[in-house]
Amino acid sequence: MAKLSTHRALRFGLGAIELVVGLAAVGGAVALIRDGAGMPGEWLSRTPFHSWVLPGVALLVIVGGSQLGAAVALATGRSYARIVSILAGLGLVAWIVVQVTLLRRYHPMQPTILAIGCLTAALAYRLPRSTRTAGDP
Repeated sequence: MAKLSTHRALRFGLGAIELVVGLAAVGGAVALIRDGAGMPGEWLSRTPFHSWVLPGVALLVIVGGSQLGAAVALATGRSYARIVSILAGLGLVAWIVVQVTLLRRYHPMQPTILAIGCLTAALAYRLPRSTRTAGDP
């Protein structure tokens, strides 16, 4: 019984992290698409982008979509929730690595976001292979 409640707590905590990160990514994506979120256009000079629109769409799909999709998969007890959550965490890690590499800019939130991506993947890895447990809907 204790293992069952541990798995439920893990699913709940992981789902909450994914929900918050996903919603933050959607907000950030909207800001990037709308006006570059106040970032100067010259920051894109070393990138293949000419405006913040495509990076905003990428943030929306890659980070926002994967994190929210993983949260929904966990909340609905899908058998693939574990792998989707692992991939969402790794996607967040990749997002930060690509961001730093392309922009060559540092922001104090980047290590935090990188850590959240690692935490998400690590917590998801600890989930049972099937997120459905006895007594769950």
